[in-house]
Amino acid sequence: MAASARHPEIGILVYPGVQLAAVHGLTDLLTIAANLDAAAGTGRRLGITHWSAGPDGVDPGHGRDDRSEPIALVVPPTLSDLPEPETIEAIGRFLRAEHRRGVELVSVCSGVFLVAATGLLEGRVVSTHPGCARALAESFPTISVDTEARMIAHPGILTAGGFMAWVDVGLLLIGRLLGEAIEAETARFALPGRAQEPLPDAAPLRTDLSPLRAHADPAIRKAQEHVHLRDGRDVTLAAMAAAAGLERRTFLRRFQSATGQTPIDYCRQVRIARAREFVEDGHLPLKGIAEKLGYADVSAFAKAFRRAYGTPPGLYRKERSPVA
Repeated sequence: MAASARHPEIGILVYPGVQLAAVHGLTDLLTIAANLDAAAGTGRRLGITHWSAGPDGVDPGHGRDDRSEPIALVVPPTLSDLPEPETIEAIGRFLRAEHRRGVELVSVCSGVFLVAATGLLEGRVVSTHPGCARALAESFPTISVDTEARMIAHPGILTAGGFMAWVDVGLLLIGRLLGEAIEAETARFALPGRAQEPLPDAAPLRTDLSPLRAHADPAIRKAQEHVHLRDGRDVTLAAMAAAAGLERRTFLRRFQSATGQTPIDYCRQVRIARAREFVEDGHLPLKGIAEKLGYADVSAFAKAFRRAYGTPPGLYRKERSPVA
């Protein structure tokens, strides 16, 4: 009897301090894509597993089966401190060994620190969140950062940066493995207000924002990237139009058509959605979040947060934060 065909697997690294919103969101996004692909009757199968990391090493994949073939390991970001040095070293050794076996390493924002611990990024240019750039340069002087680039690829390594970059990483991997049609369908399904009827055991992914790859206007995606890289703070309409390379009136029309929002509303939504991530993470005080995202004071931040999510940030944190 012929051996059963192996199926591709995407592993998500879960380590101390990891941003759980990114882990769960990426898992949901990939699961939605896998369900959509199964419903299409392609006969393909995509495995999604969590790989637990600690000072003693990495446990390769909860929920794996013998027929899975890891092709990519995603290292999500952290909104708090990085793991202890011994854990970083253990993760670095593991990732380097997996890379040698042909597994692609994919970092999101501050996850690049763990990939950098492999030594594979020396002398290379990477993408990460602007807030991580200085610390990365201090820790790894031979690595250069391009904070304007949403993603940068090297052989077997992909680095991504910017607000909610995990959404774009997930859609990119879906497109590679399951094709552009499933990628586009997943993006439509995951968009608030535009989701199709849920598949069994699947729920629409709440991202608060349209993924950059959910529409086909590359100029508007550049403007969105400009906003995301700055967390929606201090972004002008002129700067967004310039990033898109469009005249103001044309930009306004195309942005509304692509995203369903005005540029000003989009910037506000990016900023408050980023604030929600910090609130859920539970490590940064509310005053620190307000200062980091450019709100006038804690009161102004709390008012904006309550308007967006229906509850004050302190109560929201108490109900949802893993460390509250």
